[in-house]
Amino acid sequence: MNKIMRKLAVCVTICLVAVFALCGCGGPTPTETADTFLSAVKSGDTETIKTVYDGGSFNLLSAVEDEEAEEGDEAADDNYFEEILLPKLQDFNYELSNEKIDGNKATVDVKITTYDIGSAFSSFMSEYFTQALTLAFDGASEEQIEKLANTLFETEINKLKKRTYSETVTLDLVKKDDTWKVAAVDGDSSFLNALTGNMIKTLENLEEAYSFDE
Repeated sequence: MNKIMRKLAVCVTICLVAVFALCGCGGPTPTETADTFLSAVKSGDTETIKTVYDGGSFNLLSAVEDEEAEEGDEAADDNYFEEILLPKLQDFNYELSNEKIDGNKATVDVKITTYDIGSAFSSFMSEYFTQALTLAFDGASEEQIEKLANTLFETEINKLKKRTYSETVTLDLVKKDDTWKVAAVDGDSSFLNALTGNMIKTLENLEEAYSFDE
């Protein structure tokens, strides 16, 4: 009888080990994947982003620059933006909740708290157009006008001392090869807008106000 019990105990142990092993092979959950993605975005870890993002590469600064290129803004310089704007873009906080899985798709709610970069950019554009117009009439060079843009922009960004902008948005994920990845983010998505402190919507509003596209 003791031999039978010992064999039974061994069988049960083996079964339990197998079950735990199978559970452990499931890989990161959608929430864990979203956490890895956002943490990598904050630190600028492009290699980690590639492992959890289904859209190839993801760069906050590039997303903003692409949007501005559509608006026809020629005052921005890549290196200047990287030095002044990128630190603010990456300095956000986030909270994850409400994971939902539907087959090979999933969603995770993300509460993003960051700087109100949209308001800063709106203030910058308003002041820039006023002063640039005056300089242009006075015969200022392109270099002078560009210097004005950089000075005004840096001033507005440096005014951002606290994270006053907060929004909860939904992050989409897809399952590929049994691994969850963050789905490709649209340039005008609510997620990207929240991540950039309402800058995407601000640029869209400025497009309408100043009629950039003609």
